[in-house]
Amino acid sequence: MSKVKIPHPLARQDTPLSHWERGGIFSISGVRVFLVFVIFNLSFVIFPQSALAQIKGLTVNGNDVSYDKDDHIIEASGSVEVVYKDVKVWGEHIIYDTQKDIVHADRGFVLFYQGLTIEGQTLDYNERTYAGTASKVAFTYRNIFLSGDEFRFDKEKFALKNSSFTTCDLPDPHYHVTAKDINVYPEIGWLVAYWGFFWLDRFPVVPVPTYIYDFSDESARNLPPFPEINTDPDYGWYVTERLAWYIRRELSGTYSMSYYTNKGLGFGGEASYLFNPQSRGNARLYWNMTDGIYGGVTHRFKYPQYEIDATLSSRERINYQKISYYPNLEFKVRRGAGLIKGIKHDADAAVGMVGEEGTGNYGEAKAAINFYGDLPENQYGLITPSLGLDVRTYSNGANWDVATGRIDLSKKISDLFSFGLGYSHYFSIFGQSPFLFEMYRWNPADRFTTQWLFWLGETKLEIATSYFTSNWWAEDLDYAAYFRLHCYDLMLKYRSLRNEFSMGFSLAGEK
Repeated sequence: MSKVKIPHPLARQDTPLSHWERGGIFSISGVRVFLVFVIFNLSFVIFPQSALAQIKGLTVNGNDVSYDKDDHIIEASGSVEVVYKDVKVWGEHIIYDTQKDIVHADRGFVLFYQGLTIEGQTLDYNERTYAGTASKVAFTYRNIFLSGDEFRFDKEKFALKNSSFTTCDLPDPHYHVTAKDINVYPEIGWLVAYWGFFWLDRFPVVPVPTYIYDFSDESARNLPPFPEINTDPDYGWYVTERLAWYIRRELSGTYSMSYYTNKGLGFGGEASYLFNPQSRGNARLYWNMTDGIYGGVTHRFKYPQYEIDATLSSRERINYQKISYYPNLEFKVRRGAGLIKGIKHDADAAVGMVGEEGTGNYGEAKAAINFYGDLPENQYGLITPSLGLDVRTYSNGANWDVATGRIDLSKKISDLFSFGLGYSHYFSIFGQSPFLFEMYRWNPADRFTTQWLFWLGETKLEIATSYFTSNWWAEDLDYAAYFRLHCYDLMLKYRSLRNEFSMGFSLAGEK
């Protein structure tokens, strides 16, 4: 009876594999994998001379299997499957060294490893260490498509050389990044690319010394290396080019160059450091031709429901004022469980020495708490009432105490439209802050706020307004558009009454 062979699609690859060869290996559909295994398993039922070998919990299936006791080698060909615990290798020709527990495939392979499906040309995999090397590989990791000429991997790190990645799943992706080296750290959810280019369509547009893609931080925007464009009354129009640097997961950051129409050239950089998941921080240092040097350090201790922030800074801009903290210590509680079921609270307490350029230096102690809870949703929408108290005292003898109430209504009308309405009221007000940045645009009048959201496909339009109910003058009229261009997003925001505009890009990433 003749042998059944299932030729692997990579067996005839002579050039580096790429995502754009959709008939190739950048994604394996569920149907394709299912068919491979159905045909593969049927071959053992139909052709009885297919061999099965088991050694030390290892299973080797193949049409032709031989064992060399002297060299401790099992050699299998013809639709070979090697299974050890939760790792599986499939290929046309596989050699297994029983003394070293090393699997070698040289005519194309598919490796099922750590929940990933990795395809490539050649493979050397150590069953004992769960580590290996491979050539001309491609795989998908958390909706990012990666490929590389050389591949080294273990449980902590995937390292690719002459490589590329993209989050775009089209045959001709809107963008991709090529790099000399790409390292993926599965346990912490980071991808770091070195010495590459950012491509739009088939054109390299920006050189990228280092690029970091963060899977783990929900707040990370994963910005493409495009200039950020903004305007405000202080800086005027300004353009900032920001790039990443990386030493290791515990120490990385950005460096930037800016041009401001009102401030001239500017340079700066930031460093993010990590001691452990609960202890991390950020250091910043910037300069421009008008303001000179400014920056600061913030260290955060973060736990499930609360965090502690310690900040030491000099002349950093807050609400158009230059503010220094030397230092400031803040304690925050988020969504804390209250004494009454269904009522939660956010709480903040802080103490520090605050300096505002042109105003003075004063000690400040403050405490704030906000109680809130959702009422049962009804035909009118979701209603959320809240009560808040903010108490502040300053070393110059000033006090500022405010008690507020608010009620919000939100309603989703359809997949194309939703809205939110809010009303806030001041129950009592005593004193005021001596700092301009805390009094920025503050008005003790009641407010009526609205939020209108429209979806057109994957494009979201947002209009947010705030009016003083005493005279119905507008406090804010903000407009935003978020365009999802399949694999990256374009964001435009205009705060008309503040004369602030911003435009930015972000990679769509995981959906």
